[in-house]
Amino acid sequence: MSIQYVLIGNPEDCEEIGHYPDRGASKSIAKEANQIFKKLSESGIKTKDLRNKVDNRGKGYYFFTINSNNIFYLIFGDKNLKEREAFELIDDLQRENIPLLVDSKTGKLNLEGRKQLKSMVEDFMNNKSNKIQGIQNEVEEVKGVMKDNIQKMYENVEDVENMEKKAVELKKGAQDYNNSATKLKRATWWHNCKWLIILIAVIILLIIIIIPISLK
Repeated sequence: MSIQYVLIGNPEDCEEIGHYPDRGASKSIAKEANQIFKKLSESGIKTKDLRNKVDNRGKGYYFFTINSNNIFYLIFGDKNLKEREAFELIDDLQRENIPLLVDSKTGKLNLEGRKQLKSMVEDFMNNKSNKIQGIQNEVEEVKGVMKDNIQKMYENVEDVENMEKKAVELKKGAQDYNNSATKLKRATWWHNCKWLIILIAVIILLIIIIIPISLK
């Protein structure tokens, strides 16, 4: 956002009170700004505080108004200068009564008036730039947080997948354990049965041997 030209004038006598910057301003912009001022002054429009906006062939915008004290204010800024911001600066200039800081002989801004106009315009641009930078920093910070959250989300998804794999492995292990326990139980039962059969066979054999001996 850049403010390239500011013009303050008196519509009653169609005379400029002051402008910014003192030097280095585009001649074409300064010329067009003065043309707008003179046309509005000569038109005799009495409507006060009417906010106007004129496009400068896509290069930027002229914002201008005549306040209740019959002082003309114009600001030219690039395409990034919003209407709300332009008239916010005009309101600041009105509150500080910049047009009153004039030389009594020439009717134009005196040294103090020019300094204050320059200071207010440049402070305004710096503050807006700092706000924009602050917003950009906040955006970058939010993007960083979002990136971290997305990374954590992916990590959580991986953790869930790992947990699911471990759960499947545990379930398979439990099934294998149950199968092994069942097989072991059957083997133990069959082993006990074999010993029981052997024991019964031995007892029967002993009975067969002992009874004939005892009968003799």
